[in-house]
Amino acid sequence: LIEFVLLINQIISTYKEKVRDILDKLLLPLIQRIMQSVNGGDVTPKSEEEREKLELRKTYFVFLQNLVSHQLVDVLSSEANVGHLKAVLMSLIEGCYFFKDVTIQRLAFSTLKFIISSWGSNPSKIAGFTEFIFNDVSKALYSVPLNPNFNLNDVPYNTVFVDIIHNQKTIVEKYGAPYLEYLASTILPSLHCDSATISLYLTAFQKEDRNSLKTFLRGFILNKR
Repeated sequence: LIEFVLLINQIISTYKEKVRDILDKLLLPLIQRIMQSVNGGDVTPKSEEEREKLELRKTYFVFLQNLVSHQLVDVLSSEANVGHLKAVLMSLIEGCYFFKDVTIQRLAFSTLKFIISSWGSNPSKIAGFTEFIFNDVSKALYSVPLNPNFNLNDVPYNTVFVDIIHNQKTIVEKYGAPYLEYLASTILPSLHCDSATISLYLTAFQKEDRNSLKTFLRGFILNKR
């Protein structure tokens, strides 16, 4: 199965939108087969079976990233696949929390960034997508870097942190005032931020460039741990 998904990834990279119709028919059975394989049954820690499942999970996230980064994101929401879109989106959220492999976390956050850029701020595009962004994605953008296992001094995690910042900045750019209000009224108070901190945070998102924002958010995360 891993070899087959790798082949599909190569085809996507080579032919891009030319394989849209094929992927539209293939997507659902392929994802269902992958999910059955990675989630089915317990495995012995550090066994070959565990390694193979981890590799298949990683290959799945590479597949999703390839899909959305080659102008094929709408395959996920086509008439044939939209009924299972929520499960795909939630698998990305699960990937964000997958501390067993930082590469999977990076792929998940990176894929979400592409999807938010494509569908964000268009409520008629995908039913429930705005709620998904405000609730599930927003929670991951804060819960993951606040986790003690998220080592900001480690290069791979620092790369994930950059993707997290890009996601946050993209959401602010796409949703504007409503999202900033949600941060101020819900997300930041849940992190025990006082009004002065909330004001500084919102100002940073609206005025700082991404490098300055990274420095600000790094200090914010370390302060909240």
